[in-house]
Formats: sequence, C-alpha cells, structure tokens
Amino acid sequence: MNSAIDVEQSLSESVLTGVITHNPDIEQLRWLLSRLEQSGCRVLVVDNNSDNKLDISKLAVAHAQVDLVQSGRNLGVAGALNLMLHEAQKMGVSFIIPFDQDSRPAELAINILFQIYRALDESDKVAAIGMCVVDAYTGRSLGFTSFSFPFNRRCLGYDKNQATVQTDFLITSGCMMSLKAVEDIGNMEEALFIDSVDLEWSFRARSRGWHLLGAFSAILEQTIGQEPLKLPFCNLVVKKHNAGRYYYMTRNRAILYRRSYSNRAWVIKDSVRAILKLFVMLVIREDRFAVLKNHYLGLRDGLIYSKKKLNV
Repeated sequence: MNSAIDVEQSLSESVLTGVITHNPDIEQLRWLLSRLEQSGCRVLVVDNNSDNKLDISKLAVAHAQVDLVQSGRNLGVAGALNLMLHEAQKMGVSFIIPFDQDSRPAELAINILFQIYRALDESDKVAAIGMCVVDAYTGRSLGFTSFSFPFNRRCLGYDKNQATVQTDFLITSGCMMSLKAVEDIGNMEEALFIDSVDLEWSFRARSRGWHLLGAFSAILEQTIGQEPLKLPFCNLVVKKHNAGRYYYMTRNRAILYRRSYSNRAWVIKDSVRAILKLFVMLVIREDRFAVLKNHYLGLRDGLIYSKKKLNV
C-alpha cells in the first residue's frame, strides 16, 4: 500500500493552517491562533484589508508560529485562499487547512484529519477531508451531504465502523486540502469572491474523479450566517444575512446553475429553495426592497456576464 502521506513526515512538516480575516474580533482571533499553534503547525493569516489591521499585526507578532500577509485590498475568500495555496507551495507542505476568523476547532481536530489522511492509500484519490461543523447559533451538527433527487442523503453521526463518509460538498473552513489534488483540480475561482467558492470547487473536484470525505470526530464550531430567524407557525429556521450579501449569493448561484459539472440534483433543488427563501425574506425583513434589489442585480450579472467580465 502506498500511503497518501510519507509516514516519516510530521504534522508540522506536512500541513499549513491558515486564517482569512476581515475586520475580525481580536479576542476570537487570539483564541483561534492559540488553538492552531497547539497543533504544532505553521499558521498563516491572510488579512483582507481590515480596518483593525494594526491590531492583527500586533497579535501575529506575539505568536511565534504565525506569519501574516496583509493585502492592500479585499481579495475575498477565493483570492485569500489562493494566496494561502501559493504560500503553502513555496513552503513545500502537502496540505492546507484554512479557517474563518470565527472558527473554533476542537482541540484534536487537526490531528484527527492528519491521521485519517495518513491511513489512506494514494490510489484513494481523496482531494480533501472536512471537519464536522456545528452551528454556533443552534448547537446542531450540519453533518455531511450527498446531493440526490428527490431527497439528499445527510449523515449526521457515525458508528464505530464509520469514522468518515463520502460527501459531495465541504466548506473550506476546517477542510484539509491536498495540494496534489489542487494541482489537478485547480485553484479557487476568484471571480466568485465570497459565496459558493467552496461549493464550486467541490463540484469541480467531484467531476474530475476526486473524493471528498467528512470526518465526524473532528469537530468545528462555526458561525453560519448571522443570527437565525425562527419562522412563525412552523419549526423552520432561516439564516439572515445583510442585504448586500444577497447579491453575491444570487449571482454565484446563477453562475453555478449553468456549469456543466455542477450537481444536477443540487441545481434543481437549490433553485426552488432560493425562490422560497426570497419570498420569506420579502415578507419578514424590513429592508425587503434592498434585499430584492440585490437579488435582481445578482441574477442579472450571473446570467449575463461571463467569468472574465465579472466585477467583484
């Protein structure tokens, strides 16, 4: 058996962890950097032109294992991830594990991902292994999803014989990505800027024959959207975002709907869900006209503009 990782390589030699920041809460970031340093990995902070960049710089200096790259403009999630991948290639590591600025990985989560990868055979062709995300607002596990029609298959837990599960989609936060896989699949699509960046890359990876795994025992507490809204007269909860964010959400959905490698079951079901969610937002939000305007502009740009013409 040819291991996917050289058994002589240590975690610190193989993995670069990273954090993408934009106006972060400094105390939250301090906690995250300390947690990542505990793993023994190098840590790279990519700052997207934050207002509190001086505080971020002081914090990075105080952590011996932390390097900081400060961009003069907001590169978005995709651009910051690509910069992180570029730095990882220069360092000669085999994997990156990016995090959002408000991520809270469990103590051994990084080690768990590394050990799972070490147990894989090179022929398994695994592009990435993701942590099991727990919504910080609700405390609920999001599990891992395989898209199918009419019903998705969502795995929320595991038994003794199933430490991982194959999935069609991984969020980038807490996701151990193989640089070897990235060489074949390609970098993140920077024109998408922020929303659906991980979804697009996941679809592209699956279309090229790579597998994505979810690791149940590697826990990541993550803030999903803003404060959730409980709908009256039912048990449904929707995630609230600022009105401007709906431009990117709608635009990037429209772009992915047209991609040949996008999961067809996801396209059908997500388009219906997006319409229903828009209707709900127009009913319950006070800034409904701003929401509607951003949906319209996003849909227009997503359907009309080619990748090269996208403005972000």
